[in-house]
This record gives sequence, C-alpha cells and structure tokens, in this order.
Amino acid sequence: SSPFTDVSEADNSFEAFYILNQLGYLKGYSDNTARPDAEIKRAEFLAVLMKAAGYEDASVILSENESGFADVPVSHWANGYINAALNREIIPLDNEFRPSDTLSFEDAIKYTVNALGYKSECNTLIDYLIKAMDLGLLDGAEQSVGDIATRETVANLIYNALDVPNMEMLNYGTEIVYEVPTNYHTFLSNAGIAKAKGTVEEISFAPQSK
Repeated sequence: SSPFTDVSEADNSFEAFYILNQLGYLKGYSDNTARPDAEIKRAEFLAVLMKAAGYEDASVILSENESGFADVPVSHWANGYINAALNREIIPLDNEFRPSDTLSFEDAIKYTVNALGYKSECNTLIDYLIKAMDLGLLDGAEQSVGDIATRETVANLIYNALDVPNMEMLNYGTEIVYEVPTNYHTFLSNAGIAKAKGTVEEISFAPQSK
C-alpha cells in the first residue's frame, strides 16, 4: 500500500515514490502526504540525489567542511550533501548555490546525468536532454525546459536512474578514458543494495513501461 495519502497505487508515479520512500531517499511530510505537484528546493533535491547515488556516508564526513559557496555555511543542514556533490563534480562551484531556491527542470537533469558519470559526454543543455532520454531517465518526468521541477518529476527521474550503468573514469597506462566498465556500478550497487529478479531488498521493483 502507499505510504502517502495523496499517491495511490493507481498513480503512474506510485512505484517511484514507494521505492524511494522505502529506501529512505525521499520522505513525505508530517501529514503523510508526498505532494507530488509541489515544487522542490535545490538543496532538497541534492540531498535525495546524493542519498540515491550512494554518497550518504561521504556527505556525513564532509558536513563539517566549508563548501566554498557564500550562501552555504557549515551549519546548513545540506552542507554535507552539497560538498559531496562538489567533490564528485556533480554541481559546479560558483559564488552561490541558492539552496533555498526552487529547482529548475534542466538542473535536475544536469545533476542527475552528472551523478551517473556522463558529464564528459555533455557540453550543452541539448546534450544533457538527449543523454537523459537515451538513459531512460525521463519516463514519467516529462516537463519542459524553463519549468520548476516538481516532486513527482524528481521522484521519477531518480527512480529511473537507480539501475542505470554508471560511467567511470578509467586509466589505461597514460591514457584516461570515460566508459561504462564491464562490471559497472549503479546507484543501487553504490549504496550496497542488491537488485535481483525484480526486487530490491524485498521491495517490489518493476520498471515503468517505456
């Protein structure tokens, strides 16, 4: 059954909300709602993304470090997640991160694609959108450039990313290449979670239809 009163099992985004909630990545509100149509803040999104990507421990370790952003003090609740994202080059270092601002749809795409390791293949927004489509990230997350990302879009985007093969930087002697290795990692394996025959730790995990 749904852990949220406003997301039923008949909803297209039910699996995304259910799985992410069960894994501890995306929590609802105190009134047991998920508020799928609500906007999401940039810091909130990054926290969900870094948890899903398996960087929770790194975020805890880095939570006492200065971020380099003028508007993200060490005391900020998301400082560790922001530092972990900087460390993995998922977000760019600028003067400000604007953690309390709403998240744009395009930044949600960029940060997720970067977290999966495909940053080296994307130079423009069009590159990111095409890569996101190629990786199957946009199923159920069909908003438009310029839109503010909703919680439903974010849930579907990160749910779709859970078992996408991660691209890695590999050294071949003096040559450095970016590719998906034969024994690739995924967000699930990065977090030490096994997925086998349609289950994730006893949780039903049926991919959404294409």
